[in-house]
Amino acid sequence: MNGKQISDEKFGQYVENSLEILDIAHEPIPFFRYMTVLAFHIFLKEAVDVAIIEVGIGGRFDCTNILEQPVVTGIISLSLEHTNLLGDSLEKIAWHKCGIFKPGSRAFIANQHPNVHLNDVCLNYASLSESYGTIVYADNNLKPGIPGSFQTLNSSLALAISKYWLDKDGSVDVKLFETNKDFLISQTQVFGRQHRLQVGKSTLFLDASHTLESIDDTVLWMKQESTNNQNLAVIIYCNPPRDPLYLFRSIITGLSPTVVFWIRIDKNNVEALEKFCVRKNSEFRQLDVESFHLNLLELLEAHNTVLACGSFYLIGEIYKGLGFTLEY
Repeated sequence: MNGKQISDEKFGQYVENSLEILDIAHEPIPFFRYMTVLAFHIFLKEAVDVAIIEVGIGGRFDCTNILEQPVVTGIISLSLEHTNLLGDSLEKIAWHKCGIFKPGSRAFIANQHPNVHLNDVCLNYASLSESYGTIVYADNNLKPGIPGSFQTLNSSLALAISKYWLDKDGSVDVKLFETNKDFLISQTQVFGRQHRLQVGKSTLFLDASHTLESIDDTVLWMKQESTNNQNLAVIIYCNPPRDPLYLFRSIITGLSPTVVFWIRIDKNNVEALEKFCVRKNSEFRQLDVESFHLNLLELLEAHNTVLACGSFYLIGEIYKGLGFTLEY
């Protein structure tokens, strides 16, 4: 809250409170659903002025989608992810994503370039939901503090949502917001997205990219930022049932890593990825999750450049292993 993590003591207290209320011992619930309930519990107890809720998967049937009258909703660029749950086309995925639109709420939709027909698809779902939809286009004059070619559109959407909420709330002069928006966007940070760290003599590149488009952007970022990829090690985390070869092919072909370490890949996909790495002259190894932190330090000593990507969970474990404090 307010850019800082809640204290361990307070978090523990709220966990105890929530477990007493939910009686999970007699009726277990999935972890993400519990964490969502816990987040709402904390926000209510802390009396936050505004809560920004990001869905887990999709939107329509996601456990976060219980708010009946959100002030404003937003959808960023659609991509083919979680296709086993959301469908094998962008149109099917749009149906799930647009399920967060609610009657009387404003809906901001990022321009779906190059699949611009999806703009009308999303606007139609907004209309059916009795929500007023608006397409947001990238403001190329913005200079986001977060690296990545896609962050200009993300920032433009964030500004549109923020401005609308501030205007409805009335606690801040919207003109003041307009005057300072360029500065605000330039100061934004997201740990785990295109984050470069120096660890001893090694350079560590962290990016939680896990869609085809964002992984392609990771490759561009690495080519721009890294001057020495001759001894590059790549760590990939690919939560099943996603196909690691489909997702990470551009990293292997575009960056030519010396070795590819993998964590949590569907066993049915391991052989195909290994064969591809061997064809591209990249060594292929598994990293043990249990001893990951120890392996990480050894890995950094052995390679002058390391890229880790594929999951915020992986990036979080790396931060933890390095003792890196997340404070905005």
